[in-house]
Amino acid sequence: MRHLRSLCCNLEGLLREAKELPEDGVDFVEAPKVFVGFSKGIVVLNQLILAMKLAADGADTLTDFCKTVRRIVFLDGGHNGRRADVYLADPAVLEFLVRSGVAVDVRVSPYQVRDEKRPWIGKEERKFSRGLKSRGCSVTRMLITSHEEKDLFQLEENGPIYVGEEDKEIDVHFSVIDSLKEADFH
Repeated sequence: MRHLRSLCCNLEGLLREAKELPEDGVDFVEAPKVFVGFSKGIVVLNQLILAMKLAADGADTLTDFCKTVRRIVFLDGGHNGRRADVYLADPAVLEFLVRSGVAVDVRVSPYQVRDEKRPWIGKEERKFSRGLKSRGCSVTRMLITSHEEKDLFQLEENGPIYVGEEDKEIDVHFSVIDSLKEADFH
Protein backbone atom coordinates (compact mmCIF):
# COMPACT_ATOMS: atom_id res chain seq x y z
CA MET A 1 0.00 0.00 0.00
CA ARG A 2 2.91 2.31 0.70
CA HIS A 3 4.02 2.03 -2.95
CA LEU A 4 0.51 2.69 -4.22
CA ARG A 5 0.26 5.78 -2.03
CA SER A 6 3.63 7.00 -3.38
CA LEU A 7 2.45 6.37 -6.92
CA CYS A 8 -0.64 8.53 -6.28
CA CYS A 9 1.54 11.32 -4.86
CA ASN A 10 3.93 11.18 -7.83
CA LEU A 11 1.08 11.13 -10.35
CA GLU A 12 -0.52 14.13 -8.71
CA GLY A 13 2.78 16.02 -8.82
CA LEU A 14 3.36 15.20 -12.49
CA LEU A 15 -0.17 16.26 -13.46
CA ARG A 16 0.16 19.54 -11.58
CA GLU A 17 3.57 20.17 -13.15
CA ALA A 18 2.10 19.55 -16.61
CA LYS A 19 -0.75 21.94 -15.73
CA GLU A 20 -3.28 19.11 -16.14
CA LEU A 21 -4.62 19.75 -12.63
CA PRO A 22 -5.38 23.08 -11.00
CA GLU A 23 -3.09 23.96 -8.08
CA ASP A 24 -5.99 23.74 -5.65
CA GLY A 25 -7.60 20.71 -7.36
CA VAL A 26 -7.88 17.02 -6.57
CA ASP A 27 -5.78 15.44 -3.84
CA PHE A 28 -5.01 12.02 -5.35
CA VAL A 29 -3.96 10.55 -2.03
CA GLU A 30 -7.26 11.43 -0.35
CA ALA A 31 -9.57 11.04 -3.39
CA PRO A 32 -11.97 8.06 -3.45
CA LYS A 33 -10.51 5.10 -5.31
CA VAL A 34 -11.83 2.20 -7.36
CA PHE A 35 -9.55 -0.82 -7.74
CA VAL A 36 -10.12 -2.98 -10.84
CA GLY A 37 -8.52 -6.33 -11.61
CA PHE A 38 -9.01 -8.41 -14.75
CA SER A 39 -8.35 -12.14 -15.11
CA LYS A 40 -5.03 -12.91 -13.39
CA GLY A 41 -5.03 -9.32 -12.14
CA ILE A 42 -7.41 -10.23 -9.35
CA VAL A 43 -4.41 -11.76 -7.61
CA VAL A 44 -3.18 -8.17 -7.21
CA LEU A 45 -6.59 -7.15 -5.84
CA ASN A 46 -6.35 -9.98 -3.32
CA GLN A 47 -2.96 -8.70 -2.16
CA LEU A 48 -4.28 -5.14 -1.89
CA ILE A 49 -7.22 -6.35 0.19
CA LEU A 50 -4.90 -8.28 2.50
CA ALA A 51 -2.69 -5.17 2.84
CA MET A 52 -5.76 -3.06 3.65
CA LYS A 53 -6.77 -5.57 6.33
CA LEU A 54 -3.28 -5.46 7.86
CA ALA A 55 -3.41 -1.66 7.90
CA ALA A 56 -6.84 -1.72 9.53
CA ASP A 57 -5.59 -4.21 12.13
CA GLY A 58 -2.98 -1.63 13.14
CA ALA A 59 0.00 -3.25 11.44
CA ASP A 60 0.53 -0.27 9.14
CA THR A 61 0.34 3.51 9.22
CA LEU A 62 -1.60 3.70 5.95
CA THR A 63 -5.07 3.23 7.44
CA ASP A 64 -6.33 6.62 6.22
CA PHE A 65 -5.15 5.91 2.67
CA CYS A 66 -6.87 2.50 2.74
CA LYS A 67 -10.13 4.15 3.77
CA THR A 68 -10.21 5.99 0.43
CA VAL A 69 -10.96 2.72 -1.40
CA ARG A 70 -14.68 2.84 -2.20
CA ARG A 71 -15.13 -0.04 -4.64
CA ILE A 72 -13.28 -3.12 -5.80
CA VAL A 73 -14.15 -4.63 -9.19
CA PHE A 74 -13.24 -8.25 -9.97
CA LEU A 75 -13.41 -8.79 -13.74
CA ASP A 76 -13.54 -12.46 -14.74
CA GLY A 77 -10.91 -13.67 -12.32
CA GLY A 78 -9.01 -16.83 -13.04
CA HIS A 79 -5.66 -18.35 -13.87
CA ASN A 80 -4.05 -21.71 -14.47
CA GLY A 81 -2.23 -21.75 -11.12
CA ARG A 82 -2.95 -23.75 -8.01
CA ARG A 83 -6.47 -24.47 -7.03
CA ALA A 84 -8.07 -22.57 -4.17
CA ASP A 85 -6.20 -19.35 -4.68
CA VAL A 86 -8.20 -17.34 -7.21
CA TYR A 87 -10.77 -15.68 -4.92
CA LEU A 88 -10.30 -14.88 -1.24
CA ALA A 89 -12.18 -17.21 1.08
CA ASP A 90 -10.82 -16.51 4.57
CA PRO A 91 -13.83 -15.55 6.73
CA ALA A 92 -11.76 -12.90 8.56
CA VAL A 93 -10.94 -11.22 5.24
CA LEU A 94 -14.58 -11.33 4.11
CA GLU A 95 -15.62 -9.82 7.46
CA PHE A 96 -13.02 -7.09 7.00
CA LEU A 97 -14.44 -6.19 3.57
CA VAL A 98 -17.92 -5.91 5.06
CA ARG A 99 -16.71 -3.72 7.96
CA SER A 100 -14.68 -1.52 5.60
CA GLY A 101 -17.78 -0.49 3.69
CA VAL A 102 -16.07 -1.16 0.36
CA ALA A 103 -18.54 -2.07 -2.39
CA VAL A 104 -17.58 -5.22 -4.30
CA ASP A 105 -18.46 -5.77 -7.95
CA VAL A 106 -17.90 -9.24 -9.45
CA ARG A 107 -18.33 -9.70 -13.20
CA VAL A 108 -17.73 -13.09 -14.72
CA SER A 109 -18.08 -14.89 -18.03
CA PRO A 110 -18.73 -18.54 -18.74
CA TYR A 111 -15.15 -18.65 -20.08
CA GLN A 112 -13.91 -18.64 -16.47
CA VAL A 113 -16.74 -19.83 -14.23
CA ARG A 114 -18.02 -22.60 -16.56
CA ASP A 115 -14.65 -24.03 -17.61
CA GLU A 116 -14.84 -27.82 -17.19
CA LYS A 117 -11.03 -28.01 -17.00
CA ARG A 118 -10.91 -25.55 -14.07
CA PRO A 119 -14.17 -26.04 -12.18
CA TRP A 120 -12.71 -24.66 -8.95
CA ILE A 121 -12.80 -21.11 -10.38
CA GLY A 122 -16.59 -21.04 -10.50
CA LYS A 123 -16.83 -22.69 -7.08
CA GLU A 124 -14.43 -20.18 -5.53
CA GLU A 125 -16.23 -17.23 -7.09
CA ARG A 126 -19.59 -18.45 -5.75
CA LYS A 127 -18.14 -18.99 -2.27
CA PHE A 128 -16.54 -15.52 -2.31
CA SER A 129 -19.59 -13.67 -3.63
CA ARG A 130 -22.12 -15.55 -1.50
CA GLY A 131 -19.89 -15.22 1.56
CA LEU A 132 -19.79 -11.46 1.15
CA LYS A 133 -23.52 -11.17 0.50
CA SER A 134 -24.44 -13.35 3.49
CA ARG A 135 -22.37 -11.06 5.71
CA GLY A 136 -24.16 -7.95 4.45
CA CYS A 137 -21.55 -6.63 2.01
CA SER A 138 -22.68 -4.38 -0.81
CA VAL A 139 -21.88 -6.82 -3.60
CA THR A 140 -23.07 -7.02 -7.20
CA ARG A 141 -22.49 -10.11 -9.28
CA MET A 142 -23.00 -10.12 -13.04
CA LEU A 143 -22.76 -12.87 -15.64
CA ILE A 144 -21.55 -11.45 -18.95
CA THR A 145 -22.33 -13.49 -22.07
CA SER A 146 -21.96 -12.75 -25.76
CA HIS A 147 -25.36 -11.04 -25.83
CA GLU A 148 -26.33 -9.89 -22.32
CA GLU A 149 -25.45 -9.03 -18.73
CA LYS A 150 -27.51 -10.61 -15.97
CA ASP A 151 -27.57 -10.55 -12.18
CA LEU A 152 -26.00 -13.87 -11.25
CA PHE A 153 -27.58 -13.98 -7.78
CA GLN A 154 -31.05 -13.80 -9.40
CA LEU A 155 -30.17 -16.34 -12.08
CA GLU A 156 -29.10 -18.90 -9.46
CA GLU A 157 -32.34 -18.45 -7.54
CA ASN A 158 -34.24 -19.54 -10.65
CA GLY A 159 -32.46 -22.87 -11.07
CA PRO A 160 -29.72 -24.15 -13.38
CA ILE A 161 -28.01 -21.64 -15.63
CA TYR A 162 -27.56 -22.57 -19.26
CA VAL A 163 -25.07 -20.85 -21.53
CA GLY A 164 -24.19 -21.49 -25.15
CA GLU A 165 -20.83 -22.87 -26.23
CA GLU A 166 -20.10 -19.50 -27.89
CA ASP A 167 -20.21 -17.90 -24.43
CA LYS A 168 -17.27 -20.05 -23.30
CA GLU A 169 -14.96 -18.49 -25.91
CA ILE A 170 -12.09 -16.18 -24.97
CA ASP A 171 -13.73 -13.25 -26.81
CA VAL A 172 -16.47 -13.24 -24.16
CA HIS A 173 -13.76 -13.23 -21.46
CA PHE A 174 -12.38 -9.98 -22.89
CA SER A 175 -15.85 -8.50 -23.38
CA VAL A 176 -16.16 -8.38 -19.58
CA ILE A 177 -13.83 -5.36 -19.74
CA ASP A 178 -16.33 -3.66 -22.06
CA SER A 179 -19.01 -4.04 -19.37
CA LEU A 180 -17.33 -1.25 -17.39
CA LYS A 181 -19.01 2.12 -17.71
CA GLU A 182 -17.88 5.55 -16.58
CA ALA A 183 -20.49 5.42 -13.81
CA ASP A 184 -18.63 2.45 -12.30
CA PHE A 185 -15.87 4.84 -11.28
CA HIS A 186 -17.94 7.32 -9.29
